[in-house]
Amino acid sequence: MTSTPTTDNLSPRQRWLPFAVKMLLGVVFAASAVAKMLSIDSFEIYVYSLGWFPLPAALILSRLVIAIELLLAIGLLSNLCARLTTISTLLALTGFSLFLAIVALSGRTDNCHCFGELVDINPVRSLAKNAILILMTLVAMRTRQWNWRPFPWLWPLVVAAPIATVFIVSPPDNWLFHTVDEPYNKPMFTRHVEEPDGLLHLAPSNSPRILAFYSPGCHFCRLAATKIGTMQQRHDIDSSLFVNIFPQAEPSRYDDFFAETLSPRYRQLNIPPDTFLHLTYGMFPLIMLMQGDSVHATYNYRTINEQEIIGFLSR
Repeated sequence: MTSTPTTDNLSPRQRWLPFAVKMLLGVVFAASAVAKMLSIDSFEIYVYSLGWFPLPAALILSRLVIAIELLLAIGLLSNLCARLTTISTLLALTGFSLFLAIVALSGRTDNCHCFGELVDINPVRSLAKNAILILMTLVAMRTRQWNWRPFPWLWPLVVAAPIATVFIVSPPDNWLFHTVDEPYNKPMFTRHVEEPDGLLHLAPSNSPRILAFYSPGCHFCRLAATKIGTMQQRHDIDSSLFVNIFPQAEPSRYDDFFAETLSPRYRQLNIPPDTFLHLTYGMFPLIMLMQGDSVHATYNYRTINEQEIIGFLSR
């Protein structure tokens, strides 16, 4: 009759291997959380671009994912609550893998942001990575827990610290930025609107519409285009109400812009670069809500308000 070995009768090598694997897992989760934080704007837009959540929820959810990874990293690296930590890690990896499988089956092959913009990895490859991490977690479950026990009052602080850190370092835009009309060159804009082939000739004249001023090489313009495109698709708004305005550039630059943003190619107007810069005062993206010839509201990337925009366009 054989008995199952425990951590007490394992050889030194057998004890240290699970410990080393557990430390490596902790480093991986910490690196993943930090990488997401460094590119939080891209990560939150990726979560929103899935179309599953309204914008405010996507902003919060993306930060909660980072907080969970930080909490798991703390548990793994501290080697406290060994069983609870490894089981939580297995559950998290299973949840992340289910999410990646759904995304892969939906046909998306862009960066899943598992390591932010630090590593460009698609959902299928990330699933393979998670399979390795799950095997590592199973090995780490044999780690012997340290005897040190922190004071009970310390646990709430350990749980709250990662969450508070993420939301303090990078609070959601809707917590800090509120709808304030962005400046633009009003006299010049009025002149271009009144021209027969001006800024509004591509959009229905009597309907509410949205004009989006983007520069193809602007990082935040690309994020804004993903935001606007996701809004339009989530709420099934008539695409003819959207007009993109770009400075004139090589056609390949527009192709690169839409390939990265995965946003629809709405009606597009290309204007001379100097006109574009003077209209926007060199600050873009600039998003305009218009009714007839009147500007109802203007936004930059951070003040885009989903509820207000969809409510206006749905009139």
